[in-house]
Amino acid sequence: MISLTLLVSIVNFNDGETNVLEGFLHFILFVVFAFLLFV
Repeated sequence: MISLTLLVSIVNFNDGETNVLEGFLHFILFVVFAFLLFV
């Protein structure tokens, strides 16, 4: 999970600017992490 998050972060932040879709993808990763943490 950590490696997936780091990979997505590197790809998204490589160009220096982000948009709502990339932020939403990070939010989805956080929701999946929280789900796996409690289930």
